[in-house]
Amino acid sequence: AIAIAAWPVGATLGLAVLLFRNRRNLNPPLGKYYRRKKTFESEGGEDADAFLREQRRHGKAIGQLARLKIRNEDPTIKGLQFLFEDYEPRCYLFPIFELVRRLFLTSVLAVFYPGSMQQVVVGV
Repeated sequence: AIAIAAWPVGATLGLAVLLFRNRRNLNPPLGKYYRRKKTFESEGGEDADAFLREQRRHGKAIGQLARLKIRNEDPTIKGLQFLFEDYEPRCYLFPIFELVRRLFLTSVLAVFYPGSMQQVVVGV
């Protein structure tokens, strides 16, 4: 009985710790790229000044693209890629939220007034 409760809690906490410990690699800082004008080059070969002009226009989106490029090239987190590859770098902890939501919908919901209308209301 203890293992039934320990597995969902332990797995969730383990994944949370793993993602939190690698947060700098999952959502890399961009300060040095902006200060030195050393940014990634797009496939069209834009120079750093043109990139900075576009960055002012589309700041957050370009920042996220730069973070994605840095994150995808980082060999230290390749083993964790299945956890975060569908999410933006700033949402690196979202898989934990999703795991807790699924656990709630499948496990915890079974103990709320079994067979009643209240159980359906809590599930919605």
